[in-house]
Amino acid sequence: MKKIISAIILAALCFALIACGNDAGVPDGMQDVSSDGVAYSLYIPATWNPSHDVDGGYYSQDDKSGVSVTSYYPELDTPSIAAYWEMCKESYGATYDNFKVIEEAKEIVLGGKAAASYIFEGEMAGQALKYRQIIAVHGDKFYIMTYTSTPENYELHETELQAIIDNFKFK
Repeated sequence: MKKIISAIILAALCFALIACGNDAGVPDGMQDVSSDGVAYSLYIPATWNPSHDVDGGYYSQDDKSGVSVTSYYPELDTPSIAAYWEMCKESYGATYDNFKVIEEAKEIVLGGKAAASYIFEGEMAGQALKYRQIIAVHGDKFYIMTYTSTPENYELHETELQAIIDNFKFK
């Protein structure tokens, strides 16, 4: 009887150790790159490289297409996603050469919240860049998911970007 109980306990311990090796809740083929204490879970493809300075990651050393998530406490004069975007658009116009909005205010869902998607491009230091920003409100903050790429590589990662969007969760 002692041997049977010992075998059951050993099997349970082995199972627990194996289960601890898997990140609970992380979708298959993805990795969690969320910082501690944030109000969301951001997953990027397991084949991508995590960023070290922001929550996000990028495809490769040769193709820096990547995703990041930031947050912003709204000021009294930016109470909506549309007002926040207008503030950003003005700033981007002053920051980027050849700034151009390609798609404005497409309604989508991010982490179960109503959100708006914006696609724009511009040049910085002679480098052409294309962006997709998805803006959602959760609690008292705006959350901004930004996909950044060169125009040539932008569409190469659409499937991966959609998986990142689909697996994003607010806590």
